[in-house]
Amino acid sequence: MSKKKPIPDFKTEKEEQEFWATHSSLDYDMELVAENFEIDDMAKTQPICIRMEKWLLRDLKEIAQEEGFPYQTLMKECLKRFVNIRKEKKNS
Repeated sequence: MSKKKPIPDFKTEKEEQEFWATHSSLDYDMELVAENFEIDDMAKTQPICIRMEKWLLRDLKEIAQEEGFPYQTLMKECLKRFVNIRKEKKNS
């Protein structure tokens, strides 16, 4: 087995796209190195369990399907809006 080539440094994203359009990743050392980074606390989510009426969950799922995203996302967005409205009222 031949040694793989190192991936060149690219100056722009376009340059990198053009390179990979004409080269195979099988010929290059694609080992990824994990970098240390901090996740913004606001970006972290926590799973929760809530009880709600069956009709409400059914309606939420229906609305989410019409909008084209998961019902949990719809529920999260509804709660965010509610919290933001309350914060705005409190601060005014």
